[in-house]
Amino acid sequence: MIRICNPEPCPPSWEVTAWTSCSASCGVGIQTRSVFCMRSLSIEQQDILSVPEEECREFKPAILQPCNQVDCPPAWETEPWQLCSQTCGGGVQLRKVYCKQLLSTGAYRRLGDGTCSGPKPAVSRSCSNSDCLPSWAGGEWGKCSVTCGLGIQRREQLCRQLTSDGQQMTLDKGVCSGLPSPPLVRTCRMIACPKHNKDIRPKGTHRIYVNNEKQTPNHRNDGVKRCPVLLGKHHIYIQTQKKKRFHLTIGGHAYLLPNTSLIIKCPVRRFPKMFIRWIKDGRPVASSKHLTITKSGSLKIPFVSADDVGVYRCVAGPAYEIFTLQLIGSENQSTGRRLPSTPRSTWEERKPTCYTHNIHLDGVSVSLLPPSGHNVSLQPRLREKLINITLQADRGEIEQEQASELIASLLISMSDGQIWTRTTEERTQARDSLHNWSELVSALGGAAVHRPRIIRQQQKRTMSVQESVDVNIGDSALLTNTTQSLTIRCPAEGFPPPVISWSKDGAPLHITDRFSWDGSRGLQILLPTASDRGQYKCTAVNVHGSDSETSQILLAEPPTVKLSWSDSSDPGLDFGRGLKAVVGEQVRVLQGTNLTLDCTVTGVPQPSVTWHRKTRPLDSGVVSLPSGSLRIKNVSPQNQGVYSCTATNAAGKSTVSTDLQVYTPQSAAGSRETPVLQPDLNRRRVLMASRRGTSVSIKPGDILRIGCPVVPDHKQSVYWDYNNQTLKEVSRPTHIQGPGLGPQYKMLVGGRVLEVYTLRVNFSGRYQCQTFINSTRETLLAWIYEHSNEFGWRFGDWTTCSASCGNRGTWLRRLDCVTPDGKIVPTTKCQHIQKPVTSAVPCNRQDCPPRWLVSDWSKCSTSCGSGWKQRQVSCQQLDARGAEKNLTAASCERMSRPADTEQCSANNCPSWVISPWGKCSGRCLGPTTTVQRRSVTCQHTNGSLYTDCDIRHRPVSLRNCSSDLCDVEWRSGSWRACTVVCGSGFQSRRVDCIHRGSGRTLADQHCAWLHRPSTWQHCNTISCGNECKDTTQYCGVVKRLKLCHLDTYKHRCCESCTRDAVAT
Repeated sequence: MIRICNPEPCPPSWEVTAWTSCSASCGVGIQTRSVFCMRSLSIEQQDILSVPEEECREFKPAILQPCNQVDCPPAWETEPWQLCSQTCGGGVQLRKVYCKQLLSTGAYRRLGDGTCSGPKPAVSRSCSNSDCLPSWAGGEWGKCSVTCGLGIQRREQLCRQLTSDGQQMTLDKGVCSGLPSPPLVRTCRMIACPKHNKDIRPKGTHRIYVNNEKQTPNHRNDGVKRCPVLLGKHHIYIQTQKKKRFHLTIGGHAYLLPNTSLIIKCPVRRFPKMFIRWIKDGRPVASSKHLTITKSGSLKIPFVSADDVGVYRCVAGPAYEIFTLQLIGSENQSTGRRLPSTPRSTWEERKPTCYTHNIHLDGVSVSLLPPSGHNVSLQPRLREKLINITLQADRGEIEQEQASELIASLLISMSDGQIWTRTTEERTQARDSLHNWSELVSALGGAAVHRPRIIRQQQKRTMSVQESVDVNIGDSALLTNTTQSLTIRCPAEGFPPPVISWSKDGAPLHITDRFSWDGSRGLQILLPTASDRGQYKCTAVNVHGSDSETSQILLAEPPTVKLSWSDSSDPGLDFGRGLKAVVGEQVRVLQGTNLTLDCTVTGVPQPSVTWHRKTRPLDSGVVSLPSGSLRIKNVSPQNQGVYSCTATNAAGKSTVSTDLQVYTPQSAAGSRETPVLQPDLNRRRVLMASRRGTSVSIKPGDILRIGCPVVPDHKQSVYWDYNNQTLKEVSRPTHIQGPGLGPQYKMLVGGRVLEVYTLRVNFSGRYQCQTFINSTRETLLAWIYEHSNEFGWRFGDWTTCSASCGNRGTWLRRLDCVTPDGKIVPTTKCQHIQKPVTSAVPCNRQDCPPRWLVSDWSKCSTSCGSGWKQRQVSCQQLDARGAEKNLTAASCERMSRPADTEQCSANNCPSWVISPWGKCSGRCLGPTTTVQRRSVTCQHTNGSLYTDCDIRHRPVSLRNCSSDLCDVEWRSGSWRACTVVCGSGFQSRRVDCIHRGSGRTLADQHCAWLHRPSTWQHCNTISCGNECKDTTQYCGVVKRLKLCHLDTYKHRCCESCTRDAVAT
C-alpha cells in the first residue's frame, strides 16, 4: 500500500548553470554563470517555476569566480602615439614602450627590455611628410654695431620652404611676397664703455687754460677747451659731365662717374692740419698709391672706382665730419657691395666728440658737377626729395648706405623730363641739349641696370629630341614620350633684383610637385605630358618696371606625307602644257609636258623636304621648289623613273615615292599614244583564271594580264568576255564598249592572255575565257574576278594613353581605311589589304598619386551570431618603374580611408527550440488556475543537441493556465468522541477534497494549494481531581519506556507511575 505524504510544494531553491570559459589564459581571469530561484511543482513531471529571488531563503550562490590565476609571460606594452613634432616638413611621433608582466594578483611588474621576446615595437615614426608653405625667415645675425655699450644687429630676409624630407630650401623672394616678415633688427648690449677723465691731445699741442685755472668737469665753461671747427659744406654733388678732377669739401654727399679724380678737402680751425686723420667705413686710411692724405689734411683719390664707395670721416681731435661717396653706373653694383655703417671701433673714437654734421643752419643744397656751362637745373620736386633723404640719413633715421641707394635709384629710374628743368632764357633751345642721364652712364662703360631686363640669346637653338630638354627663353622646345624633364631658363638683371613669375597660355603658374622655378635655374617641369604644351611666358618685375618673353612648348610629331593612291595621266594634253600630280600616284604623262609633283607634309617641327631619284641623280631640268614640290620641265623619256620625297624633322622621317612613265606621240591610226615602257615594266606576271574561279586585287594603274589555263600549243580559238560582255579579238589596245568608257584591253599570245589597262577607269569585274579542248572537244570555262584596290590603310591619330601613370601606359596609332582622296571609309573596304605594323609607344610613365590599397576581408570572428571581420588598409604608390611603394597614412589623407573592420554575422548558431504547450492539467495553483508545460531544448539547425545556448534567453517551460478542475474545497466532517472524559484527550474528524461543481471527492493533492482544516484536536482537558489514576490506555507503554519523570505522562499515568515508585 502506498499513500501520499508531504503533499505540500517544496520551498524554492537556487538553480545554477555551468561556468563559462575563463576570460584570460593567465593573470586573473573571470568565469561567470547564471543563478535562478526556482520552485519544483511536481516530482513526477519535474515542473519547475521561476520565482522572485526573495523567496529563496538560502544564500545565493556566486555568479562569478576567478580562474587561471597564474603569472603571464612578459610582453610588450605600448602607449598611444604622441602628437607630431611638426605640422609639416617631416616630423616625428613618439610613444613609450615597456616590457611588462601581468601577475596572478592583477598587478603589473616592469622588467628590462631583454626579458620580452620578439622585436621591440617602434618608439618613433615619421609624420607630417608634406612640404610646408613658403615663409619669410631671417638669416644669421650680423655683428653688433658697437664694441661697447648698446648697439643693434641686422640680418638678411630669406624666403624659405621646409620640404617633406626636412630640408630647408631658399626660394625666390617673389614667392613670399605679401607674407609676414620676421624681425630683421634687434638690440645688442656689449661691455660697458670705459670713462676717460684725462684729456687726450695730439703730440705737440698744449693744454689750454682760462684764467690760469684747470677746469673740472663739474664746472663746464665753453672757454675752458674749445672744440676744433670743421668748415664742412652740406652739399649734394651730382656729376653730369665727364671731367678729370673735382675738389669737394667734407660734409657732403657725392654721386660721381667712374674714373673721376677726386680731392676731398677738410678745412679746420683751432687744430693743426698735420694731425688730421681719415677713416673709411670705420677703418683708418693710410696713404697709398690709391689713397693719399696731403699735408693740408685733404684726401686724394686719383681714379674713383667701386672699391672707393663708402663713408669717409675727417677726424680733427675730438671733432669729425663725414663725406659719403657713391658711383653712378653698373660698376657700383657689380661688386654686390653695400655701404657699411660707421661704428666707432677704436678707443680714440669712443671719447666725447664735437661732431656737428647735422647742425648746419644753412640747410642742404644740391650742386651739379661741373658747376659751369649748364643751361638746366634739377626739378624742384626732385631737389626736395634728395635733400629730405640726406637729412634723414644725417639725423640717423636711415643708414647712409640706404640714402645712397635711394638717391641713385631715383636718378637712374626717372626720365629726363622728371630730372631736369631749363632756365628761363634757355627754354627755346633744342630738347636734345638736355642731359640724358641713362645715355651718360652708358657712354661711360657700364649702364646701371635698374629696370628689369631679360637676357635674350642672340642665336636660336635648333629644336632636338632629348630626355632632358634645356632651352633659353624665346626658344621653342619639343616634347616626346621619352622626355623626362624640361627647363626654360630666364636670366634677368635689374636693381632691385627683379621677381620672376611664369604663366602658361595666359594663366599664372603655381609651384607644385612638377612645376618649380627660381632666379637661377628657370622654370623646371618634371615628367612633362602632352597637356603641358603651350606658350610659356616669363615676366621679370621690380619697382622700376617689367620685362617679359615667351617660349613655345610643342608636342613632337613625326613627318606625315599627304599621298594619293590614284594615278594621274592625261595623254591628250598639248605639247608644253602643265600637269600637277600628288606624290604617291603612278604618273603617265605625254612627252614635253611640264610636270609638278606636290609633296605636302605635316609634322612638328615643320619637316624639311628633299627629293631624290632611284638609281640616278636628278636631271638638270628637275628643280626642287621652296614649297617642297618637284618641278620637271619638258618631260622626256630620260626623266622616267621612281622619284622619292623624304620629309625629315627631329621626331623622324617619312618617304613616299612616285613612278613616272612617259608617252611619245605616234601617227599610227587607232591609237593616239604609245607608252614608252622600261624593260622591267613589260615583265608583268600573268594571273591565271581557273574553272573554280579566282579573286584578286589590283592597284589602279597596274597592267593586268589574265591567262586562260590552256597548254602553250593550244590551237583552238579562245574567247573572252567581261561581265558577260563578249570582247572582240584584237591585238591593239581597244576600249571595252558599254554605257561608259571601259578599260583598254588587247589579246596576246593568240588570245590565251588578255591584257587590261587599269588607269582612271573602272576595271573591276568578272573576266572569263572559253575554248575547246583539242582532244575531247570539251568546252573549257575559266574565270577570274578582279577587285580594284582603291582603298588603303593610313595612320590616324594616337589613341588615348592606356594608363594615366605608372609604367603600363602605351599609345597606339589608329589605322583608318581611306579612299585615294583621304576620305575615311569602313574598315571592311580594306579587309583584303594587309595592315601596316604599329608598335606601342610608352606614355604617362610617371609616379601615380598615393592611393589606399585594401586586402581581402578575413573570416568572421565568430562562427555564430554577430562578430567582426578585418582587412589590411595601406597607403601605397605605383612609381614610374612599376614598383609599389608603401607610404605613410598622411600621404593619402586627401582621400577618405576605407574601413578596416566591418560587422558580420553567422546563422549557424545553436538556438532554443520549443515544443507546443501541453494540456492545462497540471497542479492547481488557484480557484481556476493550473499549469501547462512544454519542452525547451538547445538545438543546432542540423538537429543535434547543444548545451551552450545562452541561459539568459531560455524560453519558459511552464506557465499558468485556467481550468475548472481547480474549483475545489476542503470539506470537514463532524468531530468523533473524545478519547477521555477528563485529563486532556484527543478527538478527530474527516477532511476531504471535494469538487464544487460535481461534489465528487478528489485526491488531497488537488486541494494542496488550499489551507487544509485540522483533522484532530485536544478535548476534555479538565482535570480529573486528586485521584491518582491512569487517564489513558497507553500508560503501560509509558511505564515500560520509563517516561514517568515527564510531567505530562506523570499526571496522565499517575496510578501506574506511583505504583512503580512505591514498589521500588
